[in-house]
Amino acid sequence: MEFFDTLPPIARGGKYKEIVDSLMEHRGKWAPIERKKDIRQARSFANNIRNGALVDFRPAGTFEAAAREHEVWVRYVGPEVEAKSVVASPFSPTIVHK
Repeated sequence: MEFFDTLPPIARGGKYKEIVDSLMEHRGKWAPIERKKDIRQARSFANNIRNGALVDFRPAGTFEAAAREHEVWVRYVGPEVEAKSVVASPFSPTIVHK
């Protein structure tokens, strides 16, 4: 049996995986990720992102989201993620806590 100090990262493999990966690489930067039919749908989608209702945007609180007219804007505010060059653990991405 092996023991680790941290849990493996949440599996991200849903519809928004590539978008989430890009947001994580540009931590703190806002990006429009989707256009909805109306402001109500945009607000609902942004709320689902903030609350972690969508698997790619978990855990809740690691992404901020806002509706601007029909567009949903999102930014990653979780721990800094380093590009993995050397495998130091069986888990990736490497999370840097400062």
